[in-house]
Amino acid sequence: MVLLASCATTEQITTTGNPIGPKTGKARSVFVLGIPVSTKSQVDAAQKAGITTISTVDVRRTRCVLFGFRTFVVNGN
Repeated sequence: MVLLASCATTEQITTTGNPIGPKTGKARSVFVLGIPVSTKSQVDAAQKAGITTISTVDVRRTRCVLFGFRTFVVNGN
């Protein structure tokens, strides 16, 4: 019998005085046993979407038994 569990949380880490923009970018980091396998940041998320003025930055953390994911969601113009 295999038992798996996971947990997901979303947290707003940055809010600026800028209005909410039409663009949204996402970048994901992957962790195996707590060790980063691929690392991305909110800068990567903004660049992927062509955002030059950031409004908000959220981070979504998803954890499983062996793996973890951190997704940055950036909104702006």
